[in-house]
Amino acid sequence: MHNTKILVIVALITITTAFDPNLISLVEISKASSFVPYLVPRFPNTAGTVNNNDGFVVPSIPGSTCHFPTGCGTVTLHYPTLYLIGNFTGGGMQVISHSNLNGQWELGRINNNAIFWSSLGRTGFGDLLDGKHWITTGDFNGDGRTDILFHYIGDGNWWLGTYANNTLNWTYVGNSEGHNSSPINFGNLLDNRHLILTGDFNGDGRTDILFHYDGDGNWFIGSINNNQLQWSNAGNTRGFGSNVNFGSLMNRDHAITAFTTDRTYVLFTSSDGNWWLGTYANNTLNWTYVGNIGNLLNPPYMMIMGKFHSPVEQNILIYDSIRGTWTMGTIHGNSPIDWTFMGRAAFGDLLDGKHWITTGDFNGDGRTDILFHYDGDGNWWLGQITTNTINWINIGSVFRDLLDAHHELFNGKFQGNSEQILLHDEFSTNYWWLGNLLPTNRLNIIQLQQLGVIVTP
Repeated sequence: MHNTKILVIVALITITTAFDPNLISLVEISKASSFVPYLVPRFPNTAGTVNNNDGFVVPSIPGSTCHFPTGCGTVTLHYPTLYLIGNFTGGGMQVISHSNLNGQWELGRINNNAIFWSSLGRTGFGDLLDGKHWITTGDFNGDGRTDILFHYIGDGNWWLGTYANNTLNWTYVGNSEGHNSSPINFGNLLDNRHLILTGDFNGDGRTDILFHYDGDGNWFIGSINNNQLQWSNAGNTRGFGSNVNFGSLMNRDHAITAFTTDRTYVLFTSSDGNWWLGTYANNTLNWTYVGNIGNLLNPPYMMIMGKFHSPVEQNILIYDSIRGTWTMGTIHGNSPIDWTFMGRAAFGDLLDGKHWITTGDFNGDGRTDILFHYDGDGNWWLGQITTNTINWINIGSVFRDLLDAHHELFNGKFQGNSEQILLHDEFSTNYWWLGNLLPTNRLNIIQLQQLGVIVTP
């Protein structure tokens, strides 16, 4: 089943060039003065997210992270290595790496302050980081473990990777470009005219794929049954056979995200200040108006989903980096969202490219916390919601220059029931470090002993 906590995995996406549409990017962030073409999300995680061109939406999946300007993801891209975080074996959060040089897959299990590596075999899929592959993770077959799913626009094929017997087993699950006798032809899903989300939208305990085509406003949902990816129309938001007309969603005036409770819901807003909740039921995505608070999409901004106030309440936080303000909305099903001004924080611009931002339950109280690291001074700050404010706690100053091309940052429940930080220094030492929050509100980081066999390219 899906975790009801929000935010995704993983990872800082290490991309040294600017917004190259040939590179994989989950979300794209830009300053108002620097408008760039929309980048299609290539690997959203379970309950993944999309954004518009002036802000970004933090995903709503366990273990996710975001970094300006490269975005968020369940995947770290550090060419030529791909990293994924998930519960692949059914025994807690692990790391899977894929070498783009030789097709080698490796599994890293963390236990007793050590990371144990084992080979998962090799694949001949070619360059998965060529910008022509859409990669995601989720529990697509409903067995309670994390699977890997990717789509290649070169031939339209979809492949599902599942863990069993110490290997990754790959299964062809269909084609969406009319090849291999497939009746489905969606064309190029990575053409910057499609919005792609993942999550348990139909509530059956398995991860689905939900996408919107901006050309006609149609939505389609795909689910894997008996190792086949089956698609069906999920409605329209351009007024064709529907009671809503949102217009084009591929512009700077809209933001879309998803969150998971009993199932995954879609949350949509635009510059007119209206908020809409999308619920998949009776084979269609049904939209409910849930209020208006005015235009909060003042670039550059950040939207974060989580259970910040209570373990049983779903919230959305919106950060305005120009004013430094935070606004929280509490979602009550189809009722209007309750909005509360949460104040300002004097940290400067958190979207300046020098901050690593993530969320998770770092103190184990069942609520979502905000965690960020500032590369300028090495400080780590933890934000916790109490009543109508965010209390910020300095939890230590550990390491600097973590946002360069030599490091990856992840978070997840690798050991125990609280969220931890996983740090990898790839080039200089190849060390792995694990950080957890102590009861004294200090960040304790230890170097992990590396065990097992690591197959090198």
